[in-house]
Amino acid sequence: MIPSYTFNDTLKRFEPEEKKCSYCTQGHAQGCDSAYYAPIYKVESKTNIVIYRSVQYNKVLLGIPRCTSCAGIHKGTRVKTAVYVMAILVAITGLGYWLGDIGGAFAGFIIAGVAAGVGFITLESRLVEGNGILTLEDGARNNLIVKSFLTGGWSLTPPTA
Repeated sequence: MIPSYTFNDTLKRFEPEEKKCSYCTQGHAQGCDSAYYAPIYKVESKTNIVIYRSVQYNKVLLGIPRCTSCAGIHKGTRVKTAVYVMAILVAITGLGYWLGDIGGAFAGFIIAGVAAGVGFITLESRLVEGNGILTLEDGARNNLIVKSFLTGGWSLTPPTA
């Protein structure tokens, strides 16, 4: 068992008993609902034959304590980023239509879509950091239990074949 964590059988996750927020280090979590559950992965086996690739892995949800204020900031920032990206996508598509009819609109949509995919994560992290707290990934990486899992061969990114 993991110290300072309890396993929830119904939700299949480790819930933190610690109450100090890992994102702002000032607030305290009110319960398990405001925690961020970071998925961590460990490869069990990999098969790599010329025409066949397969990977089998374990996935565990590990709760990172988070106060309700930080949870609200993370959720609000995700929504705000999505609105900004959609507005930019519509604006560039409209500009493409205005400049070059339907072909320009299609080209503008493709260019804006690629830019939005790349810029979404960067914009979201800058908006979160602007509030003086850590991003979801940075807060998870700074957690001592997650650090011990990472040194034991686990990863925060899903494995690929």
